Amino acid sequence: MRIMHVEGGRSLYGGALQILYLLRGLHAHGVQSALVCPRGSAIASAVGPGTEVMAIRMGGDADLGIIGRLITRIHRWRPDLVHLHSRIGADVMGGIAARLAGVPVVHTRRVDNPEPRWLVAS
Repeated sequence: MRIMHVEGGRSLYGGALQILYLLRGLHAHGVQSALVCPRGSAIASAVGPGTEVMAIRMGGDADLGIIGRLITRIHRWRPDLVHLHSRIGADVMGGIAARLAGVPVVHTRRVDNPEPRWLVAS
């Protein structure tokens, strides 16, 4: 299995640290992972062996260009699944990119404050 993880944060604590633990655990079980994250982010330099790092420009929630940059990485790396880990543009833009690329996507949020009903209602 090949999983492409997308993290939009720049710091290495909380959710980003959990992603590092996940990447290590998946690697130990033979799962291939790639991490797409912002250029210059702390997580980019902290990832250990077994995970390909793709540092790209991520300008936040309003950066529509993330969609094209992610589609390019998805087509090149050919994951079986895209796992979105954060907001900061990685959630909605990542979901659109994965859908356009035809790859299943899952979004994990590790916060306890609910989203406004109008935003997440289907």
